[in-house]
Amino acid sequence: VALGIAIFLYVRHLIQRQRSVAKQEISAVKIDMLTHHASQLDQEFIRNVMDYLTEHLSDGDLQVNDVADAMNMSRATFYRRLKQAADLSPNDFIHQVRMRQAAERLVTTNDPVSTIAYSVGFNNPKYFSKCFRQDYDMSPLEYRQQARAKAETQAADEE
Repeated sequence: VALGIAIFLYVRHLIQRQRSVAKQEISAVKIDMLTHHASQLDQEFIRNVMDYLTEHLSDGDLQVNDVADAMNMSRATFYRRLKQAADLSPNDFIHQVRMRQAAERLVTTNDPVSTIAYSVGFNNPKYFSKCFRQDYDMSPLEYRQQARAKAETQAADEE
């Protein structure tokens, strides 16, 4: 009976992990595909928001109001505009940008996780790791190891 429960829990964990990875990939694809499927005005708007976020990514106190002000919009108008253009709320959009940038830095640098957390706007590395685990269903270090192993495998396959 204990073995059956252990197998059930393991399978359930694998299913949850797969769903989490799929959810993250969908969010990443959403942001990537915006420039392909959005109207010209939406593309320009998203590009302006992304430029602002990239420039201010390390600011842990960055608020939606700051971004809205930079876009010369009220918070409500900015919310509606971004929701229409990206199908994400401003907070979700900012979070996705931060997480994607963190994931990229985990793979391309050897910086400690805490340094990466601060560089993408998290004031608490422990909270960053918790958010990262929720989004990617693995710790930042596990992600780094897995992504690098995958890159090495692909490089070996190409040779």
